[in-house]
Amino acid sequence: MDTERRNRIILISVIVLLLVLVLSFSIIYVLKKKKENSEGLHVSIVELYSADNDLIRYGDYFFEVEDDVIESVISLDGKEVFSDEIGIRYKKAFATRDGNILIYNNDDDNLNAFVFDGNSFIKLYSISNVKYAKPIVYNGKDKSYIIGFCSNDSDNLYLYSSNVGIVVVNNTSLVADSYDQTEDVYYINTEYLITKNSNGLMGVIDMLGKTMIDYQYKNIVGTKENNYIVVNKNDTYNVVDIKNEKLLKDNYQYISYNKGYYYVMKNNKIALYDKGLNPLSDFVIEHNINELDFREENYLRTKKIGYKYYVWNNNGEIDFTYNDLYIFANKKLEKKESFRVIGTSDYIYTYDNGTLMLYDDGFEEERKIYFDKEIERITKVTKVQNNILAIDYFRSNSKEKETCYVDEKDNLLENKFGHLVRKTDNYMVYLNSDNKYLYIVDFNGKELSSIKGDKIKVYNDYLVIDNNLYRIVIE
Repeated sequence: MDTERRNRIILISVIVLLLVLVLSFSIIYVLKKKKENSEGLHVSIVELYSADNDLIRYGDYFFEVEDDVIESVISLDGKEVFSDEIGIRYKKAFATRDGNILIYNNDDDNLNAFVFDGNSFIKLYSISNVKYAKPIVYNGKDKSYIIGFCSNDSDNLYLYSSNVGIVVVNNTSLVADSYDQTEDVYYINTEYLITKNSNGLMGVIDMLGKTMIDYQYKNIVGTKENNYIVVNKNDTYNVVDIKNEKLLKDNYQYISYNKGYYYVMKNNKIALYDKGLNPLSDFVIEHNINELDFREENYLRTKKIGYKYYVWNNNGEIDFTYNDLYIFANKKLEKKESFRVIGTSDYIYTYDNGTLMLYDDGFEEERKIYFDKEIERITKVTKVQNNILAIDYFRSNSKEKETCYVDEKDNLLENKFGHLVRKTDNYMVYLNSDNKYLYIVDFNGKELSSIKGDKIKVYNDYLVIDNNLYRIVIE
């Protein structure tokens, strides 16, 4: 009996000791966190390199450039890895598939290309009589790299391969998935090229010019899933893989693609499909087929929130008539509503006639903010410090984007730091109105660091200020 009692006392003592230890560690952890929060986030701006000329970032390097000539190359840790007194002329630079950088110029109608391998520049090729050379860039989901070049005055393609060098494919016209007029660059969504023959029919070739899908379609566009939406000779649509095998059992009236979603039309109604071409809704979305553009983003937008899919008709920049919003759950239409503009950033929101409405994940009204009716459209709503919202907008008949700030009581604020240029999980970066001061601010509105300069460029965690290279470092 005494032994049993003694064992019981020992057991209770051990349990009490364990509880004391757990409580002690909990108190220590809370005090440590409280101390960390009271001390706040420490961020500094560290200078890495001082240059004499402009610094431009390309991949994992910064090029020092003067009058379109590369004078030196600096690594991300601020070390000069290449310097050449003669210099190399360039027009643009792009990452290659193998992680190097391809630089080209089109001087005197010659296409001259070099590859920087991390140590030096290698002369790749020089082809004469190539006017108006245009880069062709693969714009994938996870990476982008240069494929080659085409020219405005010929049907020749100049395709780059790290193993082979340059392959000239004669009498073959490129059909790009998109074209950036500002950058003068053609973009493709897959690692193969859509081309057109002399009869106007389209097919697909690889980077060596080998035919992968023969010339049998009226139109083709590539998707980021490495499939192809094809238009048959009878104007019906389907999706095929690189082996030209159909991925949908039936042909359809129309198919378009946007950011991992397919919009499939039958009998003038659209259904939503996922990237694996599985149906996510019935054929119930109303849309005017005349507004659909095969090679553009086509008004239709989709966002998944939880297990629901939101689909709305709005291109965000051009048309501002009333747009329908469809909410699907388990393939069935749960709700349909109509709004003037709808978008997503940090919030789901609509804007109509001076009223900004914010919604929660269930599309329930969360907050309503009233604005001057001069605001034509709102393009982004971002949550910044102290629950303040940064709202990007355009006034009527203006092409200049403006930003205003609203506190949690819907008061319009003048943000003392300027306009938001970068937001991370730890801090935000602002530039003042004349782009002379850069501020790093935490989510409580506390200034963590700042710097002044006449020319300020932000490359994620790297800053180029008056030809000097800096990095934002969390201590």
